Amino acid sequence: MSHGLSRRAAPGSVPHSTSRRRYLKAAAGASMAPALSGCEWWFGTERDDGEPAPDAYANTIADARRAIREAMEQSSTSSVSVAMIDGHTIVWQEAFGVIDRETATPAGNATRYNIGSCSKVVTAAAAMILVDRGQLNLDTPITRYLPTFRMRDPAYTGITLRMLLNHASGLPGTSVRNIFLFRHLPGYAESVEATLANLDLKASPGAFSVYCNDGFTLVQQIVAAVSGRTFPDFVTDEIFGPLGMSHSSYPLEPLAEGTFAHSYVGGERRGQEFVLAYGTGGVISTPGDMLRLASMFLHEGEYEGRRILSASAVNEMARNQTVGQPLYPYPQFPYGLGWDSVAQAGMAAVGIDCWQKNGGTACYGSNFFVLPRERLALMITGSSTQYGAGALAERILLNALVERRSIARMPPPVGPGDRPAPADEADLARMVGVYGSHDALYRVERDGTQALLIRTWQEGQWVMLVRNLQRRSEGLYAVPSDPVRAWGLSTVGGIDFLLSRVPAGYGHYSRTVPTAQLLAPRAELPAAWRLRLGRRWLLVNEDWSSVSLALGEPGFTLEAAPELPGYVLIDGHQAAIPETADRTRMTLTIPVVFGRDLLTIVVVRRGAEEWLQVDGQWFRPMATVPGLGQGSTVVGIGNEGYIEWRRLSAGGRLRLQGAPQAWKLYDASLRLKHAGQGDGEAPGESGDYLAVFGPPGAVATVVLG
Repeated sequence: MSHGLSRRAAPGSVPHSTSRRRYLKAAAGASMAPALSGCEWWFGTERDDGEPAPDAYANTIADARRAIREAMEQSSTSSVSVAMIDGHTIVWQEAFGVIDRETATPAGNATRYNIGSCSKVVTAAAAMILVDRGQLNLDTPITRYLPTFRMRDPAYTGITLRMLLNHASGLPGTSVRNIFLFRHLPGYAESVEATLANLDLKASPGAFSVYCNDGFTLVQQIVAAVSGRTFPDFVTDEIFGPLGMSHSSYPLEPLAEGTFAHSYVGGERRGQEFVLAYGTGGVISTPGDMLRLASMFLHEGEYEGRRILSASAVNEMARNQTVGQPLYPYPQFPYGLGWDSVAQAGMAAVGIDCWQKNGGTACYGSNFFVLPRERLALMITGSSTQYGAGALAERILLNALVERRSIARMPPPVGPGDRPAPADEADLARMVGVYGSHDALYRVERDGTQALLIRTWQEGQWVMLVRNLQRRSEGLYAVPSDPVRAWGLSTVGGIDFLLSRVPAGYGHYSRTVPTAQLLAPRAELPAAWRLRLGRRWLLVNEDWSSVSLALGEPGFTLEAAPELPGYVLIDGHQAAIPETADRTRMTLTIPVVFGRDLLTIVVVRRGAEEWLQVDGQWFRPMATVPGLGQGSTVVGIGNEGYIEWRRLSAGGRLRLQGAPQAWKLYDASLRLKHAGQGDGEAPGESGDYLAVFGPPGAVATVVLG
């Protein structure tokens, strides 16, 4: 999560957040008010010899303050909090901005944030505690620990705990139903297990690593099952408590106002975001607390003389887990256990070892860096996903490394590293084709005789992305005016991948990542699937407090691209293959990140209607939604508790009575217009869609006129 939920990723970026259905990322204006800084406390009872003086990083801190304030202003982020340690000592801790614009309450060092997928490091540590105790084994199939776990694909029995922790399980990706809410709702992890029982694997267990949130939800379940405690209780007892992380918890209940940072989307203040995927992204914390965890890692599993993890467990978490995977020749992206990278590319570019984890939720963005040999660590978090947490973290650490003389100078911007080269006709021809990722389609075409162009599929048509891509000596293709950004082709295990190279982080290095997979044309779609193209369906089993319903659209579509016969485009972007007349199968096997979160459609007939089950979410046909005319109408919630949809046949004042749990009014394009809880009213127009929420058997009266 985040690397968690939804703007589409820019080609060549490596986000850990994707797809409009998943994580809807936005934010509004910012106001900045600095909190305390400097050396405020120590992790140990006294300083070690050689600990830095309180002003040892004065230049680093001054530059970071300017950079953070500028990033907040440019991204309209309300608050950011950061802390850095050297050895045992906090050398800088500061909060910027306000947690509530209405009250102008400044953010402080104790202000709490959802840290998203940075939580995975905590989850991995929890599992390794049980490994240390001999209660878990990394290479034992997880069915030994979760005997009720099932999947449709029999190969699931080969999934091990290690594969869950290093993203190599082959699980489809992320169960998004009710993952981000504005209230607490138990049962998310159990729902994930129920959803997976009807799904296949997208790859053989252990074949390659690709970012997978559901794997960490299963780790959560394993820790609970083996320890005999709830997952939050286990982590609190074994990690938060011993490390003194008194501001860290899971979202089991509302936080007191003034203790956490609100996010702002479209200028509107949002309430507390409950991330219900505890193991994959549910930790609420502060930078100061997270650096206590970092101190434990820096000291090989010990904290204040107390051992939390064995040194071998810390080292195993920090080992490149992708070595030996048959479909993973990408050394720039070395997953550890819980870590996104155990050789973070920005630090590696200047010769520094670094373990790194990023985290994004619908409303918050974070980054966590641990430099083991330098005994440095940094945590940054903020109330949006748009302020560039990773680039800021790299900038701060690079300046700190200069100031302590670990590196000679700040690195210059990355250059292309290659030269123009004549294009080979066969090479140009190999590049041409249609490629798919988890959230995009690309069409590579010839652009004259010596160049290529790339289009991307948007809203039912091909839109120009880049043209005049000319060959470079490394075999990639780039626009002459911007040679660092480049595209190419890589074949691994007989699969052709579209590569993209982009400058990353602080800008002193680039990353080359498999962005999409070549899709071979197939026979025409079966008639049953052709008839479903262009139709819209409406989500019926999401909680009324869902962040995705507040920030996105509840509709779902099936499409097809004329240049890609035989494929169904799920929600307008992800290519899938019909397996039967009523079920699709996943077709992408892309390592690293762009093959994450793959979907399966199952068509279920309910009376005369075809409903869609898309992993754990259910959708009903939009075309059969009952009309709502003038006067009074009784709307009853069925036994399944599904959302009741009505289409307004006329305009007028809409009044809801009888205390429905909640209601939302969307326009004809499914953009949210009004929402409320209990009785309420709003102006409606003909063609609007009303969604009524309530428990099974609830009844509401709707009056239009």
